[in-house]
Amino acid sequence: MSFASDLRPRTPSRRQPESSFADGQPVWHFVLDAGALTVLLGMGLLGFSLSFGGDPYYLIAGFGGIFLGLGIAVANAHLRLGLLITTALALGAYLVFGTVLAVPDAAIAGFVPSLDSMRTLLLGVVFAWKDMLTVGVPVGSAGGVLIVPFLSSLLTALVAGTLTWRLKSPYWPLLPVLVLFVTGIAFSTNAAFLTVERGIGLTVIAIAWATFRRDALRRSDTRKISVNRPQTDTATAQRAKLRRLGTAAAVIAASV
Repeated sequence: MSFASDLRPRTPSRRQPESSFADGQPVWHFVLDAGALTVLLGMGLLGFSLSFGGDPYYLIAGFGGIFLGLGIAVANAHLRLGLLITTALALGAYLVFGTVLAVPDAAIAGFVPSLDSMRTLLLGVVFAWKDMLTVGVPVGSAGGVLIVPFLSSLLTALVAGTLTWRLKSPYWPLLPVLVLFVTGIAFSTNAAFLTVERGIGLTVIAIAWATFRRDALRRSDTRKISVNRPQTDTATAQRAKLRRLGTAAAVIAASV
């Protein structure tokens, strides 16, 4: 009986998907990515300042959305989650944390979700944008208008983080950053808040971060190739060194 059972075909064990963070890069690279995205998205979030009359609660809602979006993006990259599960997590985070961050006036005791807060959050996905454009400035923090900075920050942070840690591209993550920056301008007053200054700061930080990520990804790819083909890469490096020495010798000879 045991011999017969040994002859049965064994189903191969399903291999667990490898985390996107298991690519050999140091942890501080990912911490730097998260910090850079927070700063870049925060610059776009500041565009809502004049619409809320300087009320700091829009910053709480916006940065709350940024942290939630990046957190879901980290889970997506580490666990290799699919689109459906990631969307469900984003919707759950929006409904659970949206009560305290976006519609605290409709919550029980200011933070416990209620039927009114759930209804405001669900309807606000469509109507909050129109309400913010039609309500006089400052728009305040009641009536669900905080959904605009909260939801826009949540979505752009989620997309930016996913593109950063799943797509491994140094440039595509800047697209949702730009979307949030433009959204802040579109929903601001005619006298936009420090648009030029924020634009310059965003450009400088974005270029520096994208350059760093491009070089880091290039070094990572080179290291992987070196591990897979050590002899070939050693020979290539030696030939390159000889070419550089030959070029230097030719330059010295020509100068003499």
